[in-house]
Amino acid sequence: MLRRAFLLGSLAAPFSARAAGLLPMPVLDAKGFYVADWQHPTTGDVAQDLAIASAQGKILAMFWEMSPCPFCTLMHTALRDPAMREHVAERMYSVRYDKLGTQMIVDFNGAHRTHREMGLAHRVIGSPTIVFRTADRREVGRVPGYTNVPALRGAFEYVSEGAYQRMSLSTWLRTKGVL
Repeated sequence: MLRRAFLLGSLAAPFSARAAGLLPMPVLDAKGFYVADWQHPTTGDVAQDLAIASAQGKILAMFWEMSPCPFCTLMHTALRDPAMREHVAERMYSVRYDKLGTQMIVDFNGAHRTHREMGLAHRVIGSPTIVFRTADRREVGRVPGYTNVPALRGAFEYVSEGAYQRMSLSTWLRTKGVL
């Protein structure tokens, strides 16, 4: 346990130095998930979630999280940056899905699955994982697991700027000097 606490403490250290300019940390709900003003609850039907995103002219950002998840905490800490939060809120319709959840949800193909089963069907292995989908249901980007702040910001920019039409995410991040 001491080893885990040391590791997580060292990962969170870069954030404490910048804490003065960050927005408040979102609160935890009864299940231990962060409730952020930029994240929306699922409708219980992924196609409906996508339809809402599309109607708003946004890309669906599917945030796969679990509780407890120290890396989800780090991701939410990174998203306290006002500029990044504004970027995400303006361009993405973000919905959180419970990677281990037993609640039923309707998948794109009409199948009724638990959140866990749907995550497995969508190749979600770790948490957090962010999957970006356009109005045609196409996956145009994925952040599999926690990543540093510049790479996370770069992934959001990659999707919102439509760079997925020209190159891979890793190529985009290299051109931006992130990788």
